[in-house]
Amino acid sequence: YLRTMPLRMPIADDWAQNTVYNYYQNQLTNQINEQYPNLPEQNKGALVQREWQTYYVQNQQLIDSQITQLAEEYRNKFRDDSGTLYILGIDPYHYYRLVSNVLTYGHPGTTIKNGEPWDEYFVYPEGRSAGKDFHAYFVALLHKVMNIGSSVPLMTSFFYIGVIFSALATIPAFFIGRKVSGNNVGGFFAALIVATSAFFVSRTTGESSDTDVYTVFFPLLVLWLFIEAYEARTLKRGIILSLAAGLATGFFSAAWIGGWWYIFLFALAAAGLTLIIHALIHYKELKTYIRSTAVTNPLVLLGTYIVSSAIFVSIFSSFSDFVNGFLGPLGFLRIKAVGVTSLWPNIRTTVAELNVPPFSAVVDQLGGAILLIIAVIGIVLALRRRVDGERDYKVALLLAMWLVASLFATTKGVRFILQVIPVLALAVGIGLGILWSVISEWLTRTLHVNRKIAMVLVFLLFSLLFIKPVQAGYQSAYNSVPSVNDDWYNTLTKINTQGDKNAVINSWWDFGHWFKAIANRPVTFDGAAQTGHGAYWIGKALITNDEKNTIGILRMLN
Repeated sequence: YLRTMPLRMPIADDWAQNTVYNYYQNQLTNQINEQYPNLPEQNKGALVQREWQTYYVQNQQLIDSQITQLAEEYRNKFRDDSGTLYILGIDPYHYYRLVSNVLTYGHPGTTIKNGEPWDEYFVYPEGRSAGKDFHAYFVALLHKVMNIGSSVPLMTSFFYIGVIFSALATIPAFFIGRKVSGNNVGGFFAALIVATSAFFVSRTTGESSDTDVYTVFFPLLVLWLFIEAYEARTLKRGIILSLAAGLATGFFSAAWIGGWWYIFLFALAAAGLTLIIHALIHYKELKTYIRSTAVTNPLVLLGTYIVSSAIFVSIFSSFSDFVNGFLGPLGFLRIKAVGVTSLWPNIRTTVAELNVPPFSAVVDQLGGAILLIIAVIGIVLALRRRVDGERDYKVALLLAMWLVASLFATTKGVRFILQVIPVLALAVGIGLGILWSVISEWLTRTLHVNRKIAMVLVFLLFSLLFIKPVQAGYQSAYNSVPSVNDDWYNTLTKINTQGDKNAVINSWWDFGHWFKAIANRPVTFDGAAQTGHGAYWIGKALITNDEKNTIGILRMLN
């Protein structure tokens, strides 16, 4: 419901109402100014409101019909001639074009060079490898499925990616929350946060931020399969689930090549630390203990997960990507470094979503300090959990590392708040699920409240914590509209249909993906090529006062 809201665009009704109301109120204000020029402004305002109320009652049907008509005109500003809503963001047009290439050429590039897909529209005139792109192939497949027996525009198919995977992400969140907390309440609150978190909604409504939805869905899926593997009733079933977790990790590497490794490393660290802790607890009978199934089975499962991840990451990405995953944290620390790997400017330092937010802003985006405190409590309570008679530290350790690391990641940019969402959801869900069980039991045992009544009362009490976060998620969806409008679309379409076929669009990077996808022309650099020479030369061409200098730079670049 939230992520499809741009299709309905209820905010257009607000725009139309404000426009129509202001039009009539301004007319009344002008009339009153003419009749009572010396009347104090405060009195004029009160008189305008009285006249407006009378006028509205007398002409309500006319005014409401004008609002309805104008609202539809506003909505149509964000749709093409066939009524298809434009994709919401900037970066999604990069993937939209790759999908178009897959459907047209059978691969994400515009041509084949040295046996691999090559995209001639990037950093023109050199171009670059189009690589393997999970997003492009998946959307192309979805588009073909949606067009069985019907005719669905590609933009419409693209719109539903964020919708589908956001919905799917609630499933592993629910089952992890339920398993660790021991009840459905823990699963419910974990899934609720994933579904309604304002920041997650803003990044996935109508495919507004390309592959962001995968960075929530796949870690949750990997963790769910990983936990289920360790708690399977038989070793055979555990191995199958470990293989599935490795497969999910492989898909994650294809969907987010730059950051897939973090859930993999956290899983390894948590499982390894748990084995070490258990060994220390059983140090008196260590020789016997390390030969028992309590050690051998987890080692088999851990080994299966590592090997399967290596295989599937190598298949879907490359073996070097798997190896480099162990060095991923070091690369992340240098994401905004200047003059380290290149002398060209690092434009990531100017990207809005990589601006560093204050910690208070991060907490607000996550739903408030109370939820963060509950998340910490949930991780602590998860330490008490037992599996087969032993305390299970894996989940608590993994969540603790994940929460700390993801909060640290927000010091590199506001976009990394997204990585906090899934771990916050799980920790809060687990915490509230355990607390719900304990408090309900205490009310029943100590205050002799009917057990079912106690369970309902505590659940409703906890639900109050989510009123503001859910409202924030709703408002985020409500305010989501495409950045592209008819003016942009028609201008770029005119370049496509009437412009020189050899033209290159030179601009700052922000709208490069629009130029490539809609105007169908190559660019010097864009949001996916921010660290090369293009930024320096285009910047110089834009700020110089010498027109000949600019012409010379553009000739050199193109």
